[in-house]
This record gives sequence, C-alpha cells and structure tokens, in this order.
Amino acid sequence: MSIARDLPIIMTGKRFLYLLLLSAAATQAQPARAQTDNIVIDPRQPGKPFPHFWEEMFGSGRAVLGLRENYLKNLSLVKSITHFNYVRFHGVFGDEMGLVSLDNNGRPVYNFRYIDQVYDALLARGVRPFVEIGYMPGLLGSDSFRRRGGLQPLQPEAQQLHRVTDYSSGTFWYRANVSPPADYAQWDDLIRAFTRHVETRYGKNEVRHWYFEVWNEPNQASWGGNPQMETYFTLYDHTARAIKATDPQLKVGGPATATTSWVPEFLAHVTAAHSPIDFLSTHVYANDPPDRVPVPDAQKTPAHMVCAATAHVAELQRAARQSRLPLIISEFGADWNSDDGLSASPYLGAWLAQTAHDCDGLTAMMSYWTFSDNFEEQGIPRAELPGVFGVVSEQGIPKPAFHAFALLHKLGERRLPESSDSALITRNADGRLDVALWNYGPPDLPGQHITSDGKNRIFHLRLRSAPTRVTARIWRVDQAHGNVMPAWKRLGEPAVPTPAQQKELIRAAAPDTGQDIVIPESGIDIAVPSQGLALLEVERSSLN
Repeated sequence: MSIARDLPIIMTGKRFLYLLLLSAAATQAQPARAQTDNIVIDPRQPGKPFPHFWEEMFGSGRAVLGLRENYLKNLSLVKSITHFNYVRFHGVFGDEMGLVSLDNNGRPVYNFRYIDQVYDALLARGVRPFVEIGYMPGLLGSDSFRRRGGLQPLQPEAQQLHRVTDYSSGTFWYRANVSPPADYAQWDDLIRAFTRHVETRYGKNEVRHWYFEVWNEPNQASWGGNPQMETYFTLYDHTARAIKATDPQLKVGGPATATTSWVPEFLAHVTAAHSPIDFLSTHVYANDPPDRVPVPDAQKTPAHMVCAATAHVAELQRAARQSRLPLIISEFGADWNSDDGLSASPYLGAWLAQTAHDCDGLTAMMSYWTFSDNFEEQGIPRAELPGVFGVVSEQGIPKPAFHAFALLHKLGERRLPESSDSALITRNADGRLDVALWNYGPPDLPGQHITSDGKNRIFHLRLRSAPTRVTARIWRVDQAHGNVMPAWKRLGEPAVPTPAQQKELIRAAAPDTGQDIVIPESGIDIAVPSQGLALLEVERSSLN
C-alpha cells in the first residue's frame, strides 16, 4: 500500500563520523546551524503525575509461541528493563492451541491445557494476559470448509487485500480462522467455559485484573463477517454478555480496530444495545494510511500520527459521553510494515520519546507491537536482523528500541514543566531528576535516498536553585550507542548467526555505559545527534 511519509536522512561517511565525535562530549563545540533549546529546570516544582503508560503492555506473536523457551526468555529480558505488566497476542482460541474437539455426539469438548501452560508461564514471570478473544476455532466457525478440517491455500499475492494483514483467506501465514460462529449458542458456551476455567485456575481476584478484548482489527481481513461492522457488533454483544455472565467484575471491551476506526459507531452501538463495556480499545501506527486516520493533515506525520489519532479518539469519547471508559491503544508502533527494517533503527529512540511526551494524559495504557521477534504473521522471519517488530531479536539480541525503553523507564513518576517539545523532565519519589532529550529525525526507510546535513540539536540545561556545581550522568541511544546493526553488517549480515556470532552481536548490542558530567551554575550544552535519545540523571544528593 502506498503511504505518504517523511523521507529519510542519509549522511556521508566523513560528516557522519564528525557528528558522532561531536556527540561524544556534552560541552564540545557546536555546529553553527544546530538548533538550540534553552531549558531551565526547577527541581522544587510540584509537577503532575506521569504514569508510564507507554511501557505497561507489549504485543507479541500468537499464543502458541508462548510455549517456546526463547519467547519466554525474551519476555523476561524485556520485563527486566520496563514496567511490563500485560502482554497481548492473537490466537488464544486458534486451532493449534487444541482448544475445541467434538465428542461422539458432535458436541464441543474443551481442552485448556495449552492455554494453561501459556498463562502459567506468563504469570510466573510477573506478566498478566491482556486476553484478545479470538480467533475462531475451526469446529465452531461458519466456514464449512474449515469445520471439515480443510485449510485454504496460502495467497501471498492477493491483489484486492491490504498486505498489512491479508496473507490467505485464512488470515496470516498461520491461516487464522476469521469466520463468525456458526452457532452463537456454542460460542457463548465457549466464552462462559473459558472465563469460568481461568477464574477457577487462577482465582477471581487475579483474573479481575485481566482485560478481555473482543477480537482483533475486525475492520480488516481478520474478521470475515459480512457486513463487517454489524456482524462484529453481534459478536461483541454475545461475547461481552457471556463474560459478564461468568463474573460481572471482569473487564471487557473493544472494538480493537485498526486505524482508530469505528469508534463513534461502536460507542453508539453499545449505548443503544446496553452492551457491557469497561474499556475502549483501538490501534494506530505512525505510518497508517493517511486517508484512513481522521486527524488533521499537518499531524499525519510519523512523529505525530499516533498521538494525534489517540487525541481524536479521546475527543470522540467525550462527544459520546463515554469519557469514563479507559482508552487503551492495544497496538501502536512506528511502522506496521515489517519489511522496512525500522525496528532495528536508532530512529525508534527519539520516536518513542516523542510518543511518550505527546500521548501523556490521553490514554490509560498502550501496547507496543512487539516485545520480540518471536513472530510469524508474515511467515518465519527471513533474518535475525533487522528482524520483524520486536525490541529484541528472536534469539534475544537487543535492538536500539530495547535500550530506548530502558532509558525512558528511568523517568520519574512526576512530570515537571519543560519549555521544549523534545524534552521530558521528571522527578522520582526519592527526589532524583531524570531528563530525556531527543532529536527527532525522519525514519530511514529502504529505497529512499535524500541527503541531509544531519545537524545536532543542542539543549542548554540550567538548574534553578541548585548548588554551583551539580554532578550528573548521561546515557545515549543513537547510531554510536546501543546500536547492534553496524556489527551485524561487519559480520556480513548473517541471516542465521552462528552461536559465536550471536555472542558477538549481543556484546555489540550492549547499552551505553554512561558518562559523568558536571553542570555548572551557568548551565551546560548537551548535543544530541539526529534520531538520537539521551537520558540525564541527577541524584537528589547532588541537588542539596
């Protein structure tokens, strides 16, 4: 699909080296044309609450991958550097989970063993499921061919379908069954049995912390009802009522649409139908088709699309008098096209920081797509790097986005005023200051070659009412820090790195160890290269 977007920046080798040398020292001479932001920080400001909504949840590959050892290792790795409390994935009812069979009389029989193993493993690692209800067990769906055990042939070049989701008449490489139920009485029984089972196994108090989201992107090829919207509303009504029949305190919501679609229609429907709803969920990506996301044209840029769309949804909630509902962006990311290789670019550091800055106050929780490259929607990934969507590769090699999440995790729980749109100033409960600074530059996408001057952005920081000399520490994510890709290229871009190469890549992917600096009374200049992210930390003891 053709998507308008900003064009990338490519620097010549000598100039790129020069800029890297400039960024190595915070107070080094600055390029004449560099943009300068003057920031005065008052540590005594009360600030406002700053929940870490952007790192609360991550998406992942489908449910059955949760049975794999490297999936669980990667989940623990990402959990170790973020506030990762929920994981969302497709296919918990998929046929490969072995959930539904028929007895001798043709009645459905349920087997929850694989679901239990996946949920047990998540909970043992401190992560709860954000339960995406779907897809359709073949034996319960209205697709008679699938009910008889058939599997449609893969159609990777289907011309009339959006490539983002459509790989076969059973969606995705693994051919998910996206048909509506053949019999809603059977579907309702499955939902009641499933929710009773998880409450019996894990306890009501635990499961009441979970979220139950009805389906995934029903406005795309991942829902086969016709007409899509009306049949999805029927599915939602049945599912939500069946969940509440088990326990009225369980949290249910939707519509989980792509491109923030159907929100006003969905809110009008649940109001008119008196359907249960506890949260509103939808999806948006920075490069979604501009004509499908209803935000002003000036905001249809990779830097601003996600938060502009989120703000628009929040406004639709207010117009529908449904602001009480938590708004959950249950999928977001910089790029829905895994072929672009953007997931391994340092670009994501500045992009993530801008998103955390702009989406503050708009959403209760966001789910970054995805935590790892254990992911097979478009088939088995062709190469370890740049990989697919994950912040770590399938074998656990950290990408720049992993380090960006780690730095942004350091931000405090209270946000202080800032005078720059490329800075976040926060304070922790112990009085520590953490300041994120970034220099957003357009994404570097394949096939686009435009020369740029690659300017640094200079942030002049000064602390108000502080000692004459304040010690601090700074960490970075940029082309020269926390970036595994140059090492991968030096190794010849191996699609499947050998064990020895994996170890070398993991060493090369190590985070920046940081640099101690002194902030004089007059302030200090911090240089951040294009697409770079820096995190400055000042302990409370240094401020006294």
